[in-house]
Amino acid sequence: MNTDDIDKKIAEIDDCISGGIREISEDELISYSRWLLKQLKACREENEDLKDADKGRQALGRAFAKHAKVLLKQIKGALKLAENGTIGGDWHKMWVIDQMVRTLTGDGYDKWVKSFRNGEDGPNTYSWDVGVAP
Repeated sequence: MNTDDIDKKIAEIDDCISGGIREISEDELISYSRWLLKQLKACREENEDLKDADKGRQALGRAFAKHAKVLLKQIKGALKLAENGTIGGDWHKMWVIDQMVRTLTGDGYDKWVKSFRNGEDGPNTYSWDVGVAP
């Protein structure tokens, strides 16, 4: 029921109580009171749903901010490691790449390497070298 319908019902009840149109019976008053309570309860529940949705949006925003901070930290760490990429020797460069992957994947490093190694010829199509620290 929309706001206009509720306002009309309240005006009708008010007219009856103030003796405007006709006398209101006790049964009608009880019926109107029950109807009004039902409408108020529905509005309160709708308001609670909105509060719950707002709490959900706030929680989602906090989770996003936390995740963004973690990602930013990982990216900064990987870029800091990239500075070591200028050291001569392919084995050192491979170490830098491996360390960057570790920084970016976190706990998912082993899963990422396993996925990298998989290819058209099976689970060890490609190799992964951890390199040598400079």
